[in-house]
Amino acid sequence: MGQLRDSLSNAHKLVAALATMTDKYGQRLTNVLGECEGFMKGSGKGVNELVIYIKEKLKKQKVSFEEVKNNPIKTIMDPNIKKYLEGFQFMINEIAKFRPEFENIAADKTVDNNLTALKPALDKITEQIHKKKKKLLQSKKYKSKIGGYEQHVDVLRRTIARCEKSLKDVRKEKPTTVERLRPYLDFTENSTLADIADKMSGGSSQAYQEVSAMILNLNKTANELRAENEFRTIVKSIQEMVDNALEMEKEGGND
Repeated sequence: MGQLRDSLSNAHKLVAALATMTDKYGQRLTNVLGECEGFMKGSGKGVNELVIYIKEKLKKQKVSFEEVKNNPIKTIMDPNIKKYLEGFQFMINEIAKFRPEFENIAADKTVDNNLTALKPALDKITEQIHKKKKKLLQSKKYKSKIGGYEQHVDVLRRTIARCEKSLKDVRKEKPTTVERLRPYLDFTENSTLADIADKMSGGSSQAYQEVSAMILNLNKTANELRAENEFRTIVKSIQEMVDNALEMEKEGGND
């Protein structure tokens, strides 16, 4: 087997693997972000529902919210309110899992390692094609193809650069800690009615804005990683180059 074929075969394996890896990596990010976003939205909705429920309950009792807003929740506790408080604790526990899950994904260097390995493989292909280019351009079969082959290698180099940037963007994000969010969700029977009412607009709080912005940025990055169609579409082209490599070696000579 010739050097060109060896280099192309190695590149083909790496490109095929990257087509799957980038998709899986992006999917893992999307999944964990989707779960976090779901709990964030659910918690905000739950706070609003609880405030409305309390105010309606007081209205039926002909009690003004302003008169009792500094009373603890336990003074009007019922099974429904208890379920809301238990639900908030559950959401806090679930959101707490987000940071370590995200950090595990960000620390995974599987894609990085394959991107790194692909670079010298492409350099080797370029070197081999350059050595044989003069004679290949005189070949009826490869005269029109050689430029396309070089273009495929250039596309792969640009795709590697974009993937590396996307991975860097993922890792520079710092997920909000559960401690940062806890003040907006951690209600107990001793919390006052006013405490909960104040958090009804939690969706516009700085903590919620931070999480929402991070989720938006990371979802964009995850989609960019999964959209690296060059890896997937160029696999066929590299396979064609592998199939033609021995003949190209022969026509290009040994120089």
